Amino acid sequence: MGRQGELHGKALRAVLFTGDSVEASLAAMHDQVPASTVDFLRAWAELPRLPRLRAEWRELAAEHDKWAVSPYPPVFVTVDAVIRANDEVLLIRRGRAPGRGLLAVPGGFIEQRETAYQSALRELEEETGLRLLPSDMAYALKGSRVFDHPDRSQRGRVITHAFYFDLGARRLPEIRGGDDAEEAKWTPIAQLPSLEDQFHDDHFHILDAFLGLLPPAP
Repeated sequence: MGRQGELHGKALRAVLFTGDSVEASLAAMHDQVPASTVDFLRAWAELPRLPRLRAEWRELAAEHDKWAVSPYPPVFVTVDAVIRANDEVLLIRRGRAPGRGLLAVPGGFIEQRETAYQSALRELEEETGLRLLPSDMAYALKGSRVFDHPDRSQRGRVITHAFYFDLGARRLPEIRGGDDAEEAKWTPIAQLPSLEDQFHDDHFHILDAFLGLLPPAP
């Protein structure tokens, strides 16, 4: 299809996700998109994912509205912790939007009076209950990296500092989901490539950067 006037995908998604009903949304965009697109969306809306996506859209829209009056586009700083032990990695299942129900590594926003490393350890404990001696965590730290692609997060411009810890061959520490995580679990690293489409934002890419999950590009 060639360009259809001044249409923008974001505006059409807003109509689809915020209308009183699917039919009302489709009626509102009927004169803006081809009939085949309307038919496709009507069939797609019957799938079970629509309610979750609508809820996600509302959460993101509300968050974007909070910063709409800022004189400059906001830039957020977050932290993430990749924890490896016995060839397994510690993951959470997100309990809130954005990405509710998706897999992620433990992490969150940096605090005003913390270093990135301190925030990473705090978020790790809050979301998984994992807390080891500071000396053990310092010994297990094998690397860190900044992930700053402009489109890495649906929240907006989010730069994260990720820390990689290898606890070595040991009994897996006990964990529990908490705070923003509805679940925390140890997952064999060998299983991660098959779970790629279940991860929030670029968290699979973060894991791949530290663990080498995918073969190098030719």
